[in-house]
Amino acid sequence: MPQQKQEVGSAVIDSSCLIHLWKLQLVKELILVFSRVYVPVHVQEEVRRKGRTKRKLRELMRDLDPFLQICTVGNSYDSQLLYDKQLNPQARIGRGESEVIIQARERQISQVLIDDKRGRQVAIQHTLIVVDLLDILALLKKNGVIQEVKPLLAKLGKSYIPKATRLKGFLKEIEEF
Repeated sequence: MPQQKQEVGSAVIDSSCLIHLWKLQLVKELILVFSRVYVPVHVQEEVRRKGRTKRKLRELMRDLDPFLQICTVGNSYDSQLLYDKQLNPQARIGRGESEVIIQARERQISQVLIDDKRGRQVAIQHTLIVVDLLDILALLKKNGVIQEVKPLLAKLGKSYIPKATRLKGFLKEIEEF
């Protein structure tokens, strides 16, 4: 597959980040942070399986076209090596995270939006810049898009539980803006 030109400010998003941002009604605000966000096909399928999001996600994708783009992995074997335990017994991440990492590499995009701890670790091993939900909320607060982060995290409840030490440090740091 021929190399594509790197897009400045683009990112590839995983299902957990997309679902949480959608629940907080902040997907559109990603436009303030990135020039384009790619959604791998498997991530789109994962999100569509979650409750009543299928129709609403389709509408959101249509409304945000061309900013939010569905993308397909060019080399599915590379992706499989990261998630398929039969092919690679050391595989530690799911297919969604795998497609995010491979899409970023294929498109020469340096930033990935991943919340899953193992997914973040593998992305870092692939020299990608990992941005998680807390990072996005911090950027949105810094830019004045949101006023407070705690109520948003409370709204997500148990569906979003970052590592306690990360959350504690984040909340302390975010109060300084």
